[in-house]
Amino acid sequence: MNLLLVEDSPQIVDVFEHFCRKNSIDLTVTRSLLSASNAIRDKEIDLDAVICDLKIPSEDHSVDLEDAHGLLVVDLLEKEIPGVPVLVLSAFGSVPLLSQMLVRARRADILGTGTDTPMLRFVDKPNLKEAHDFLIEIKLGLDQLAQIELIGCENLTPHQCRTIKIFARPRRGAIARFQTLAGGLSGAQTGVLTIDDESGSRVGHVVAKITTNERAVEEEGRYSSSISSRLGAGTYADLGARVTSGCGRAAALFYSVADTYRSDLFGLLNENSARAASAVAQLQNYLVPWTHAVPHTSRSWLDVRRELINDEDNDSIGERYDLVEIDDTRRFQAVWSTVHGDLHGANVLVDSTDRPVLIDYGRSGLGPSCLDPITLELSILFHKDSKLKANPWPSVEQLQRWGDIDSYVIDCPYGEYLRACRSWTTDVSAATRDVWATVAAYCRRNLRYDDIDNERAVTLHNYAATKLNESFS
Repeated sequence: MNLLLVEDSPQIVDVFEHFCRKNSIDLTVTRSLLSASNAIRDKEIDLDAVICDLKIPSEDHSVDLEDAHGLLVVDLLEKEIPGVPVLVLSAFGSVPLLSQMLVRARRADILGTGTDTPMLRFVDKPNLKEAHDFLIEIKLGLDQLAQIELIGCENLTPHQCRTIKIFARPRRGAIARFQTLAGGLSGAQTGVLTIDDESGSRVGHVVAKITTNERAVEEEGRYSSSISSRLGAGTYADLGARVTSGCGRAAALFYSVADTYRSDLFGLLNENSARAASAVAQLQNYLVPWTHAVPHTSRSWLDVRRELINDEDNDSIGERYDLVEIDDTRRFQAVWSTVHGDLHGANVLVDSTDRPVLIDYGRSGLGPSCLDPITLELSILFHKDSKLKANPWPSVEQLQRWGDIDSYVIDCPYGEYLRACRSWTTDVSAATRDVWATVAAYCRRNLRYDDIDNERAVTLHNYAATKLNESFS
């Protein structure tokens, strides 16, 4: 257990140091607003609880003790690590101030007990036993969570592992098995999670998206606005539970899926291209509500590019690679619709009958309608989890024929799959300019990563950029 103590009194610090040594609690001590703020923002420090004196100085060794400084620490904690419980100490009885703080305080289940507890508490300094009881309560709860055995979680951080345990505990889980499907931005991990109880009976089978608190909140919003309110039942994994407290900066969303889902689209494509093509056609049909009757709009290359890569990253790759430039002001017709936004093969699960289901909605929102099928096609060349990206097909010369599907798929080991993706692209795009722009932007986004075939990405980008530029001649 890791505790952050924000306290300028040497006597109080001594009390907590002795208590923490006795109870095997790791303690970080800060003595001012500045040092506490630095510790809170330090991503290397994983916290399980915070105790903060309300009246602290602005900087170490300063004498400007103010309640406002402690309040700023509490506000920063709510912003940076909202899932960590906080206990406020005060010897001055600032009742009106503390009443306002407690009114806005939320409650959450931080230990998987099924009971919500206050995320913000207050005790008078003379009653430090209450602070000790607060820590012992958390310590005992963490010790009980530690009894749950995890398998397949070697690549997860301790707090990411805790999200799984908090999910498993109220389900009486004894063993949790995590099968990674894909890694994502900022260390996010997506995988199939199964929970067995003490008798060995299966009590949980879900897709877990383990990420940061901020990204979990964002994804839940995208799920509500783009997925659950727009698509038919059974076409996507349904959000069933969330863990956003008790696990430091980590958080997790848990999506219900049937036990029959055995692989993802990358895996199916490795087995049989024709069956993977059939799954792509089914997926296209599922997502018709996103593009049906959406009118064409005028968009620019800048609109498309910014949906996939921000200005800073775009400038960076422009300095590293010799890329064909596109006029930011070039405008063309596009279908701007709801899209998944990251529809690579690992984000489509398939069951024993090859039926697909969508997972991972962290990038869902509005964008060029052809983005999803283009991503599905090109992810086999660029995504880190694609086993086919090492295949010698396509060569640089073949990539320069990408627009002619009949010529492009010659000698391709998965031609049926490519044709299904390309047919989907043609069906939902406005014409060809929006396709060239989306392909170029997708390649630019992938050039941010060091583990891709950058020669392929640059070649395809320059081919698409040239086609887009020539269409205005």
